Amino acid sequence: NGTVTTAADPAEYLGSFYHFDEPLSFPSTFMTGTPTRAISQIRIKSPGADKSGSERWSRMIRYPYGLVTRGILKYNTIPYFAIYPQSTAICDVAHVDPTTGTVVD
Repeated sequence: NGTVTTAADPAEYLGSFYHFDEPLSFPSTFMTGTPTRAISQIRIKSPGADKSGSERWSRMIRYPYGLVTRGILKYNTIPYFAIYPQSTAICDVAHVDPTTGTVVD
């Protein structure tokens, strides 16, 4: 029998966050209508949400892996006024190679 079976990559829940330490800031594009982009980073203090999760994560990051980030970004179009709150879905997959330090979207 020449059947080859491949296992699915294991998934590991790293954690959640509910606000940025520093707020994202987008320049106004009201008159130009061109899209803008803001980049930030997050740090999860205890990935895996428990001791065994942290141990698994410390073993996993030694090898290349795919990092999936997803959620809902809620924001206000006018700062400090929550009259018209907006939201958008976020989903990004990045491939990380810790041996070379490369991150590819």
